[in-house]
This record gives sequence, C-alpha cells and structure tokens, in this order.
Amino acid sequence: MDIFKKLLKYYVALVLVFFVGRLGLFIWQYDRFTNSDINYWLSFVYGLRMDTIVASMLLVIPLLLLAFTPRALAKFSNTFLRVYFGVVFSLAIYIEVATFPFFKEYDVRPNFKFVEYLAYPKEVFGMLMADYKLPILIAFIIIVLFIWLYKKASQNSFISILKTPLLKRAIWFLPIGLLLFIGIRSSFGHRPANNSDAMYSSDRIINEITKNSLYSVGYAIYANNKLSSKFIKSYGKMDLSEAIK
Repeated sequence: MDIFKKLLKYYVALVLVFFVGRLGLFIWQYDRFTNSDINYWLSFVYGLRMDTIVASMLLVIPLLLLAFTPRALAKFSNTFLRVYFGVVFSLAIYIEVATFPFFKEYDVRPNFKFVEYLAYPKEVFGMLMADYKLPILIAFIIIVLFIWLYKKASQNSFISILKTPLLKRAIWFLPIGLLLFIGIRSSFGHRPANNSDAMYSSDRIINEITKNSLYSVGYAIYANNKLSSKFIKSYGKMDLSEAIK
C-alpha cells in the first residue's frame, strides 16, 4: 500500500504541473475562443486524460524499482529515484514554460520543430537569448527553486518502502502495473489514445490547449522516426556522392 500511496503522490504532482501549464495557456488564449459555442471547459477533462498517459509512462520505472529492488540496494535505488524524479519534474516544468513562447511563435504546442532545430545549437541559442530572455529566466528560477525544495524534502523519500521485505513489495506490482497500463493506453478500444483524442472540438486553439506538451513532443519524434524508417524501407539508401552524380 505504501508503494501505491507514493506513486499516487507523484502522479498527482505531475498532473498538477501539467494542469497549471494548461490553465495558464487557457487564460492567455481565452479571448480567441470565447465566442465559440463549444464547451471549452472540457479541455481540462480531456486534458487530464492526456496528462494521465504521460504521468503513467513516467511512473513505470519507479514502480519496477520500488517493487523489485533488493533491500541491499535500497540506498542506490533511493538515490536513483530522487535523481529520476528531479529530472522528470525539471523537464516537465521547463517544457510547460517553453510552451508559451513556442505557442506565440507557431500557434501550436511544442511539436517536432521543438527538437528539430537542436541540430543547430549555436543559431538556436542566439535566437533564444535575443527574443526569449524572460521565459528562459522564469524557467530557470522555477526549476532551481523546485530542485532546492525537492532536494530537502526527498532525502530519504523512498528508503522506508525499499526497506520493506521484497515479497511484500512485489505483490503490488501487478495491480499497480495494471493501473499504469490502463493509464498509458487510456482506451478500451482497439487502439490506445493519442494526440487525436485531444482534438474534440472544431476550434484548433481549444484542441491545442487540451494537448499535453511533453506528450506532443514525444509523439512527434516517434511519428517522425517511424515515417523516416518507412521512407527508407520504400526507397532505399544511396551515398550522397552517388546521388549528386
């Protein structure tokens, strides 16, 4: 039961980060859809579904460690999980803050463009420093503040659970794992939920608010790699010099 309570606590915290980001985007863009006859408050209902998908994915590794780590490795797993959640929450906070300037520029939540231009770090860094000093500063302050508070609060956060007998922890793997599987799939249909399930209205802005930025970026990378592999399989490969010739 301690494992369930601990993972539920982190699930709620992750969903709260995504909710605050969605609420900020909702308030900022409110004037653009107030004349719509769509029940735009459903953005938060459908948005919770998208947030649950992401949070459930991120909780799989902690569940495995909490359920199956030998007691002799409790300190190692405790350190790993502290670092893991520190990175996860820092990334979630960063991408929620970064959503606002990206939305201002492209009128969509972060997508493949968000990572595509990382191949040109010098140009990207120059553009960011020229046009987005304030969002970068805000993100930096929030993340540093979070890390400081999290470091103080989580020093022995998982030790008590990891010191529990292995068998007592392992029996929780199946029921919690099933819950995470349902959360990740978020559908009892023939296919799992994805970004298209956030597009419940005919108003594009409302649909974008409903999405989850972290999921949007991850799904875009997955879809792009899958499409690239399909093209390579269809058309084959050729050396650049041969192609030019």
